[in-house]
This record gives sequence, structure tokens and C-alpha cells, in this order.
Amino acid sequence: MPTTRPRRASGQGITFVEILIVLAVIISLAGILAPFVADEIDRAAVREASAEVRMIADALERYVADTGLLPTGDFGQPSFRWLVTDGILPSIRGDDGEPRDRIDAYLVKGDRANDRFKGPYVPSVGADPWGRAYVVYVGGYARDDEGVWVLSAGSNGMVETLGPDTTAKGDDIAVRID
Repeated sequence: MPTTRPRRASGQGITFVEILIVLAVIISLAGILAPFVADEIDRAAVREASAEVRMIADALERYVADTGLLPTGDFGQPSFRWLVTDGILPSIRGDDGEPRDRIDAYLVKGDRANDRFKGPYVPSVGADPWGRAYVVYVGGYARDDEGVWVLSAGSNGMVETLGPDTTAKGDDIAVRID
């Protein structure tokens, strides 16, 4: 004769042991999946920063082509070495408090341009995926031995790539304009 499991009386609910088993399964799955999700989030942040760095570099090149001015100060007069966006300023290797200016004054508003400004070249320029400012090393415009770098400091928050470097350093996400 076949045995049947006794049925629970209606309204009896689940046992504490059953809840523990379900929680153990959920915690195990979370532990297995968490590293994969974290890696994908990191890769997505790097892809976003790479696209925005390229966009800023393209916009700077269009600004220079249209206005005939280098974005290094009011109406092309060199007065600073870095352009920055919104966001927390990253640490910059070897930075001794060099003067900075806002990038939106050139690419969005055209405050520092002449009547040949055809922008805005980008709709807006915000912080990188880690909440820090994008930076542009414009000191290289004035020197033949240095490049102009458009950078995100990456996840470590330290700009390690400087003008004379030929490749991006550390975890910087960078495009060099020559």
C-alpha cells in the first residue's frame, strides 16, 4: 500500500528549518555571483570613462579647429596647465597646485573663445564614473616634447599620466592628442 505524506493543516505556515535552508541557498548563490557582478560593474565604468575621454578629446580638437585658439587661457593666452570638469578633483602625480580652469568654459559655453566658436561641442561634461573630475593636461599645447592628455584617474583616483608620457600609466583611462 502506497504511503502518502501527511498534508499540513491550512494556516500552519513554514518551519524555521525551511527558512534556514532557503536563506542558505540564497546566500550561497549571492556568494558565487557577487564577484562576477562586481567585475562587470568595473568593466562598465571603464567603458563609460573611455567613451567620455574620447568624446572630450574630439570636442577639444573641434574647438581648436574652429576657433584657432588653444584652450590654455583667456583667448588663447597660456595661464594654466589643467582643464577640469565637475566632480572631485583627483590627485595628480607631481602636482604642485598648478592653476586650473573649467573645461565647460571652452567646450560647452565658449566663454574663452572668439566669434568663430561653433559649439557647444559637447552637451555637458560631468564627473567620471567614480565621481571624480575628468582632467585635460593642456600644458602640452605649449611644448613640443609633451602631449595633451584627456584623462580619467580611474578607480584609484590618482592621475599618473603626465605630458611627456607616451602611454597611459597606472589605471588612468586616457587619450593623447598630438
